[in-house]
Amino acid sequence: MVDPLCKADSTGTTVFRRLARTLTRYRWEILLIAVACLAVYAQSLAFGFLAIDDDQHIRDNRYLNPPTLANLAALWSNPVSQLYMPLSYSVWWLLESIVRVLAPVSRPPGPYHALNLVCHFLNTTILFFLLLRLLEMTRHKNSVRAPANMAALFGALFFS
Repeated sequence: MVDPLCKADSTGTTVFRRLARTLTRYRWEILLIAVACLAVYAQSLAFGFLAIDDDQHIRDNRYLNPPTLANLAALWSNPVSQLYMPLSYSVWWLLESIVRVLAPVSRPPGPYHALNLVCHFLNTTILFFLLLRLLEMTRHKNSVRAPANMAALFGALFFS
């Protein structure tokens, strides 16, 4: 069976090559999104855990303390604080496992905030490409490409 991600289309281009070409084509927009996300959220890297929900989802979560394989399996079958988010909790479980190896005595909140910053950047970048695609679908044949790029970028920056 051929992997659909490695299968070439009618022009002989694989999905990975198209992705690389797209990321290269919009590299300045992606860089601006990264700078905006860092400018807004970099200060959170020095913050501590919040008393709003970090205690129940991270700090006092029995499935993350300790991060065992049995607890990872339990995250996929049990809600935590009445929320069923197994993928998010699995990523936090993996991060908790890494943090415990690197900082076994303390539990710094910085890595969790860094992960949230990376996720926000990825979500903003995905929104940029979604807006770009929607704007290109509604564009007239004779119009210029630049306004769609700028509109999608401004929409993504507003989100960030």
